[in-house]
Amino acid sequence: MLSRLTNRFEGYRRLQPAKFERDAALLELVQSLGIAGSVFHVLNEMPEQGEDLFTLLCDDQLVMSFEVPRGKIPLDAVDIVKVPIGEYRNKIGQGKHRIRLDETLKNARVLLGR
Repeated sequence: MLSRLTNRFEGYRRLQPAKFERDAALLELVQSLGIAGSVFHVLNEMPEQGEDLFTLLCDDQLVMSFEVPRGKIPLDAVDIVKVPIGEYRNKIGQGKHRIRLDETLKNARVLLGR
């Protein structure tokens, strides 16, 4: 019998602007908001009727949430909320989301060389 080879609490998806056009547009949007970082992970992406809601981890320091209205090019962010990572960790509490966040933070620190 085969055993499970993947971690069920693996980290969140990292933005890959070289591979995906949507990721490149999101990265450009985040940088236009004055966020300087080199590693970004998508903690939550929720499509709504007229907009998409995003929550991104910027490096291993900051979590930002914002809405992106559909149909606008270039992308534009609305209702931007920035939270330090410590405050965000306390807000989500314990459980699978906290485990996935910690795994993502570990991966981000490896990519950043920390």
